[in-house]
Amino acid sequence: LFGPVELEVSDEPAGPTIAAIYPNPVGERAVVELVSSGGPVEAAVYDLAGRLVLLLHRGELPPGRHRLELDAGGLSAGVHLLVVKDANSTAVSRFVVSR
Repeated sequence: LFGPVELEVSDEPAGPTIAAIYPNPVGERAVVELVSSGGPVEAAVYDLAGRLVLLLHRGELPPGRHRLELDAGGLSAGVHLLVVKDANSTAVSRFVVSR
């Protein structure tokens, strides 16, 4: 009645993944680690009102793990959102800027 089922398993994520933001809370600088499935990627920081406050990266990234420097010197103290988007999906992570 039922035939065999084929599954394809991949170690690569289907879209961008935010692996880490450290240190958190952030003082002046932080490191963002993300995993990309390859292709065009945008990484940006938004305040809680949804305003773009910092563009970290916009462009092609090869598949794999990447490190971006986040210069928080111009960000206000409080909670911010890191949003990483590719053509198919979006990943969001919160972090705190402390002074």
